[in-house]
Amino acid sequence: MTEVFVERRWPAPMSQQTMQMMMAMGAGCLALHRVAWCGSWLSSDGTESYCHFQGADAESVRIAGRDAPAAEERVWACRIHDAPSFSADELRGSNVIVMRSFDEPTEAAAMRALEAAAAGLFEAHQVRFVRTHVSSNGRRMACLYRAPDEAAAARVQREAGLPFDLVRGVRQFGP
Repeated sequence: MTEVFVERRWPAPMSQQTMQMMMAMGAGCLALHRVAWCGSWLSSDGTESYCHFQGADAESVRIAGRDAPAAEERVWACRIHDAPSFSADELRGSNVIVMRSFDEPTEAAAMRALEAAAAGLFEAHQVRFVRTHVSSNGRRMACLYRAPDEAAAARVQREAGLPFDLVRGVRQFGP
């Protein structure tokens, strides 16, 4: 199975209950295309969602979700890199997502090295790395953190010199 990450921007804010209902209504289509829903994160303002699936390939996931009313969508195959102390509880507690894009392929190890060099900064702001989804081509990353809030995570990213496109507070929900 291939790990697949889906980014969606919604035309109007969505509630977590609406997202859960959409996933439940789409369960038959996911099953038909042999896609497993692994979990999702909804931005604090409800305008963006980030979902992790497993399927034969990214196209299977795209087809299985084609009825979702998203205004924008990115679907990409990925590899997952967890924190050394990773646990399911840590993943459930992730509350900030940091999206990164790169002109040249980049490995998760490069980001982890930058984070390790700034370990004191992360600790001082109580920001803890949980998981990274790295696109197969190495040009996109979705990094999950536990942090006091979105602002603390953004501050650490800036002060550590880590590249990022956006930092969003999120709420996790899943199957």
